[in-house]
Amino acid sequence: FSILDIRTAPLTQIQVVGKLPLPTSGSYKAADLIAPYGVQIMEPCYPSKCERVQKNVFGTGQVGAMGLELGDFKLLIILPDWWQLGRNSWVAMLRSPFETAVATPRWGESSRLTLRLMPGSVAYAAMGGEKGVQLTVS
Repeated sequence: FSILDIRTAPLTQIQVVGKLPLPTSGSYKAADLIAPYGVQIMEPCYPSKCERVQKNVFGTGQVGAMGLELGDFKLLIILPDWWQLGRNSWVAMLRSPFETAVATPRWGESSRLTLRLMPGSVAYAAMGGEKGVQLTVS
């Protein structure tokens, strides 16, 4: 399982891109992709298809794209303002017969999607009583 190495700003809506490889054995067609804590997966899954977007997967407070088709995937997500306690790993699990994390045939994790603060500065004329002063953001 892999996610494209992306560095992006907090609180942005982006498309996460990755690959859920087809297993060499078994008749698996879908996996559950669980996002890091604080990441929102837009509903419905788009442009890839999944059965549903589930909030609070396994009681963890994380969101998951459940029943995501195997192979290449793309999902629209909104990133958090920071990673909670360094929890930035995505987890992919092949579906177990019981749709739980117990007895999952295979799983993987990736933490390649990183948050990067966007540098910026604000400049304006700081003179008392001035009106209509130009504000520059860069």
